[in-house]
Amino acid sequence: MFQVPTGYVWIFTARLVTGQGLPPMVAEWALGAGLLFAVTTALRVAGTRRGAKWVPWVPGGIAVAVGMYNTPSFTVARTIGGLINWYWRSYRKQSETPIIVLASGLILGE
Repeated sequence: MFQVPTGYVWIFTARLVTGQGLPPMVAEWALGAGLLFAVTTALRVAGTRRGAKWVPWVPGGIAVAVGMYNTPSFTVARTIGGLINWYWRSYRKQSETPIIVLASGLILGE
């Protein structure tokens, strides 16, 4: 019923609730990820204050955290839509309105 990433989240949540614990090495991974994204967030804040142009290229911790719980089909669809929107606005110099209408139609059609 569930796609694989979502299934793993539910399985490990159920194991945690029932007292079976988390997968091995999860504490080390969580600590490493927390430190990594604390550093990237500090870089983003410092770069924003200075007006640095590289700030949009530094990944945000919240975006990564939310992305972990989304299925790949959702993430890939959002990425493709974002790239089309970027192309439409940057290279075609067009309004964003037709892209929003197209996206609404695709969502309703699904």
